[in-house]
Amino acid sequence: MKVLPFFILVVTIFFQSCGCGSDIKLGDLTLSPFSKTFLSDFDDVSEISFSNDSLETITLTNNTTSFRKTEVIYMSTLCEEGIYAQSEYYDAEVYNINLINNQENIDFWYSIKSYVRRDANGVDQKYDKIYFNGRLNEESYFFNGVIDTKDATISSDELLFTNQEIITLQGEQFESIFILTDTNNNQVLYINKDLGIVGFKSSGGDLWVRK
Repeated sequence: MKVLPFFILVVTIFFQSCGCGSDIKLGDLTLSPFSKTFLSDFDDVSEISFSNDSLETITLTNNTTSFRKTEVIYMSTLCEEGIYAQSEYYDAEVYNINLINNQENIDFWYSIKSYVRRDANGVDQKYDKIYFNGRLNEESYFFNGVIDTKDATISSDELLFTNQEIITLQGEQFESIFILTDTNNNQVLYINKDLGIVGFKSSGGDLWVRK
């Protein structure tokens, strides 16, 4: 009596009947050349410093271990059957920069991500976003804004960067600045192509500018 082949057959039929199949990849999302310019020199800079209006200075060390990576963005579930599920997804290009100061317990992340969002008509709108989040002096920061629309239709709940040709911060003039304002927290982020992060402003108006 050959029990083992019969057991294998039963197991095979069980998995074939209960599984939904493998996840379906819809494509690769890549950052536009314009978005990548805001990475500036983060891939080889070791430290950056910021000063505020009170002349306090913080120095952050580039603690980045994986500069470029791929993140999965799941769009929808196509099949659910017991413990099994099948989803459709994109592989998205992401660049992450981690800036830390262990003595002051400061930890910031600056990320540029290719992104996609399905609209009410079922169309996948693809665009690029910049994130900046962390904590300083007991205040948390979380910026999340669209830097390149790529001609996509952007949902009204997304924040968009605005461009200002010249701006003066702490007496220093910067050109081609992109600004993201979080009106909920009264915080502001300033970036450009030369430096990446130019500065950021706290909810209390404390402005930190890169030196």
